[in-house]
Amino acid sequence: MTRFSILGGGWRTEGYLSAIRDLPDLFEITGVYVRNPQKRLTLSHKYNVSIWNNLEDLLKDPGDFVVNIGSRTALSDITSELLKANVPVLSETPPATSVETLCLLWENLNRLPMPPFLVAEQCYARPYFRAVARLLESGLLGSPVRMTLSMLHDYHGISILRKFLQAGFEHCIIRASYLPERVLASADRNGLKPNGEVNTSNLLSATLQFEGGTTGQYHFCNEQYFSQLRSNHLQICCECGEVFDTSIRFFSPEGDFIQAQMDRVDLGHHDNLEGYSNRGIVSLGKYLYKNPYSERMLTEPRRLTDDEIAICDCLLAMKRYIETGFAEYPAAEAFQDTYLALLMHQAAKSDQELRSEKMPWNSGRIV
Repeated sequence: MTRFSILGGGWRTEGYLSAIRDLPDLFEITGVYVRNPQKRLTLSHKYNVSIWNNLEDLLKDPGDFVVNIGSRTALSDITSELLKANVPVLSETPPATSVETLCLLWENLNRLPMPPFLVAEQCYARPYFRAVARLLESGLLGSPVRMTLSMLHDYHGISILRKFLQAGFEHCIIRASYLPERVLASADRNGLKPNGEVNTSNLLSATLQFEGGTTGQYHFCNEQYFSQLRSNHLQICCECGEVFDTSIRFFSPEGDFIQAQMDRVDLGHHDNLEGYSNRGIVSLGKYLYKNPYSERMLTEPRRLTDDEIAICDCLLAMKRYIETGFAEYPAAEAFQDTYLALLMHQAAKSDQELRSEKMPWNSGRIV
């Protein structure tokens, strides 16, 4: 059982509460610390969880760790305060909003003794990205050479670029620009907008050239997460093959050209009565990914979105880190992703080519 508490009452908090609601055998929420009275009332009624109005109550029973979802500008300060109180912290992204505060937080993290700390970068744990990672790890396509990603913003996108390009902490040269793009606002966090207006949105386009020879191309539009009119895209060009969204191209050991698809196996379609969820992703006659939360009795439907699956993985990964010291996504990786995202925006604002520098978390030490 993974027991945890949450600090913060915003939209992201509801994402965590929704993710664990149908998994009482795996997760227990000890409570949520929220300062806003209306949000306290809403969360209490909607999710039937304990609500605290002061930090002292949270510290009395934080569970195994606290998920820090405080305001973005105060996130690093809150993290430091919780760690000083000897409470393990799983921090929402980004862990800090500037290179200076990022370095200061890293310095604080390395002052011993310090309780466990990780960053809740969940995107790599979504089913599609898990499947792509498994495919790349198989060696079927050879080493990655170039990648284009238009699916995730900022540090989320950088984390996938670095992971799939196997770039590690290599230095890189970044060129970036903001491009105005007019698009109909078709949806937002509140749902569809049938009478939306055509707005000018910012498209951030960037190229990251890593010193190991690989290149990552990043594109993301502000409207993209909720837009019905802007699709997502991923292309990974490898020495011996390619991933293009859900399509795979490569040569077989016998020298035959093969083109295959990654197919989702989703429950609840047509006459399937097992609930509504993803069971896994299949290609070439085998599962590249299996949803660990989909096996259940018909009376226990676990209707998890891909992002909720990833959130659950993050929570379990934090508990495993506390117990074993193994981090699937170490803090140093999160700091590097945040740093490069900040640098990418700086390059776009200045219209200058920028080169990353060696940072304190590049030393190899993992918090």
